[in-house]
Amino acid sequence: MRLTDKHVVIVGAGITGLSAATGLASQGATVTVLEKSPFPGGHAIQLNCKAAPDCVKCGACVAEETLLHAHRHAAITMHTGTRIESVAADVGVRVRFSRSSPLVNADRCNGCGLCFEKCPVPGAILQGTATRSGPY
Repeated sequence: MRLTDKHVVIVGAGITGLSAATGLASQGATVTVLEKSPFPGGHAIQLNCKAAPDCVKCGACVAEETLLHAHRHAAITMHTGTRIESVAADVGVRVRFSRSSPLVNADRCNGCGLCFEKCPVPGAILQGTATRSGPY
């Protein structure tokens, strides 16, 4: 089934929301993801690899891979720091939301990963604990 004429709004950019966004976008839908926290990934993005010499299939890397797939997909737009203002179901469904100031300037983000290099705390961007008030 192709969803090329559909626009989907997903509330929550945790693993489930990001996986749903990637799956729907792969079927042709245009997807908007709304996340209330300043960073996508939910609780799972805060997990760390067990740093074993061989992969022990702990699942910690799944969150980062899921986040990167969603971030790089052309049909997915992600808004962090959002608050849903209203939902109306008159003709289709309309969702109004507001955004707080992001730590990484989404308008300037091109997916280059420079924020990962510049952040003073390794892994803080992915884990949502960056202390810099940005934007980078």
